[in-house]
Formats: sequence, C-alpha cells, structure tokens
Amino acid sequence: MEAIQKAGHSGKVDVGLDVASSEFYNSKNKTYDVSQKSGKGDRVLTPEKLVELYSSLCDKFPIKSIEDPFD
Repeated sequence: MEAIQKAGHSGKVDVGLDVASSEFYNSKNKTYDVSQKSGKGDRVLTPEKLVELYSSLCDKFPIKSIEDPFD
C-alpha cells in the first residue's frame, strides 16, 4: 500500500492475492498453518477462521481477488 501511495496511484489500483493455500494446508487435520514459514506453528486455522482472516484483510486493503484461497 505504501508503494501504491508513493507512486501516486492511491485509489486507482486494486490488489489481488495468490495465497497458494495448498502449500500450507494439512489434509489430515483439515487446517491451514499460516505460520508454516516461521516454523512456530502458532497460527493454525480452521477453514472458517481462514475466511475470517481473508475478510479482515479485504476490509483493510483494496483486495479484489484471492486466487487459491483454499485447497
């Protein structure tokens, strides 16, 4: 968002995410470990909680598209 603002494009640019959720999905537990890269395992979410996370991001940023939101 800072880069968009500094480039003078605020209000002119939408954001899309490719979250690649299949990379952090645990099919055995049917959960998503969004802390996988840190190795902490402290942010393991149910599909419902992942929806809440995406929703909160969409409320905060001009996100218009989320690719691969679930496995």
